[in-house]
Amino acid sequence: MNKKILLFLAVLLVQFKSIFALMLNYNLSSITPNFPESNSNSTVLLCLNNELYPIKLYSVYLTLNTSDSCIKLDKNEFYFDSIDKSACFLVNLNIENCSVGRYWISIDERYFVNGSIQTGSDYFLFTVYKAPSIVLNYNVSNNYIGKEAKLDLYITNFGSIVKDLVIYTNYSVCDISPKELYIGDLSNETNVSFSIKIPTYASGSCSIPIILSYKDSIGNFYTLPKLISFPIYSLGGRLTLSFDDITIKPGEYKNILIYLSNEGSLTFYNVLVKVNNLPGLSFNKQEIYIDKILPRETKKLILQVYSDVSLAGSYNVPVNISYNDEYGNRYNDIFFINLKVNEEPNISASAWISGSTLYVSVYNFGNIDARGVYIKLNCEGCILDREDSFLGDIEANNYLTDSFKILARYNNSLVRIEIFYKDILGNFYMKSFIKNLGFSEINTQQSVYKSNSRMNIMYIALLAIILVVMIVYYKRRKG
Repeated sequence: MNKKILLFLAVLLVQFKSIFALMLNYNLSSITPNFPESNSNSTVLLCLNNELYPIKLYSVYLTLNTSDSCIKLDKNEFYFDSIDKSACFLVNLNIENCSVGRYWISIDERYFVNGSIQTGSDYFLFTVYKAPSIVLNYNVSNNYIGKEAKLDLYITNFGSIVKDLVIYTNYSVCDISPKELYIGDLSNETNVSFSIKIPTYASGSCSIPIILSYKDSIGNFYTLPKLISFPIYSLGGRLTLSFDDITIKPGEYKNILIYLSNEGSLTFYNVLVKVNNLPGLSFNKQEIYIDKILPRETKKLILQVYSDVSLAGSYNVPVNISYNDEYGNRYNDIFFINLKVNEEPNISASAWISGSTLYVSVYNFGNIDARGVYIKLNCEGCILDREDSFLGDIEANNYLTDSFKILARYNNSLVRIEIFYKDILGNFYMKSFIKNLGFSEINTQQSVYKSNSRMNIMYIALLAIILVVMIVYYKRRKG
């Protein structure tokens, strides 16, 4: 009988110990982000559940380890004084260059329950993945009014595999077909084509919205919008002439660039460009011949122009262009090249004194007239009757002079002269000069005043000496 009781107690003890070993389990409450990527950080919220509650657990000690060295934990050990029903804690993961796949974190635990030490282990799984990275490029050809253009899309995936890729298009003036195209899975790259009908009333350019929708390997949904814009060209078209902003100095030789462009769909032949000289403006070439200009081709022409030294202003040079199309039709067009002949006027100034008057002269040593010349004076050591003057226009190689009355002046006066002016095209300039008016050039009136003061002092001193002598003489004689 005693043996049966002992056997029963032994079995009960084994069962009881087994229950204790299973009384602590884990619940993965959250992981942020849900599916972390390689070379990123992630936060895991873990919760411990005490299945023997209301029996309390004491001195709970946890040790965490990862399944791969590419995953680092900010903290490997956790301790709880006691756990009633549950307890939660955060684990920060630094996911380095991990391959796509499933990983786990193992947990070894040790704790006391009813005075007995218990141990166990558990783990939780998570997935590291790589998101898709889609790049969309495109090319449009045959984009002429009334024609059917071709749109080529080049789709490249630099990330993980893409699932269920679909291309959608929305409304546009230019009709595109198909409106929807299913691609399916995409691991690297693919090319697809669409046809675009350009209506006869379209002009300038056309824009078509494109939307790519797809999923990644774990079911996340993505959309990638793209606006496709392209120019619309005229079917026939003509040649057009353009040029950069051209400014040349008087008496200068300068190379200029002009551009002859074919924006249509026809090839033009026997192109003759005639440049007309103007009085004071001459070109090194009056005629340029071009065999042919293809559709959407631009020819760059270099011309040298000379401007006469006496020339200034803005001039439109006429350019005549004649050419044939591929059907033998003859065209004659005229364009104008705008040339600006201009430079900054070469301005200088001088100042001198005559009596109590300050004279200021402004010189224009350049080849361009100076317009609206205005001067402003700032004198250190003197007082003038006014501080500014409007001189007007100063022709090339000429000068103008104005005078200012000196009301008071000291030795070594400095006058700052600021000159404001414009060139013939209205560009604004400013120059400043500083002139020393000299030590010996002292105002006559002021000099006389100082001379009279010295004479008065000498006169008073002489009277004082005479008075002292008379007093001494008088006292001696009285004694």
